[in-house]
Amino acid sequence: MCEKIGLSGLHPHCLRHTFATRGAENDIDVRVMQRFLGHATIQETADTYTHVLTDLKRNEILKLDKAVNY
Repeated sequence: MCEKIGLSGLHPHCLRHTFATRGAENDIDVRVMQRFLGHATIQETADTYTHVLTDLKRNEILKLDKAVNY
């Protein structure tokens, strides 16, 4: 399927990781992501399929900064 749409060398499983990570970046509830991905536990979704990217970390630090520096 990936080769058919011009993504040769990419395993379809990579798309699951990207989907879960983008969901986390956009504040999609991990329980909803669990259902989308068909996992038995939230832990599997959170530990295996989401990757914390720099922008996500930066945004979370800014939230803490606002909470402390009111």
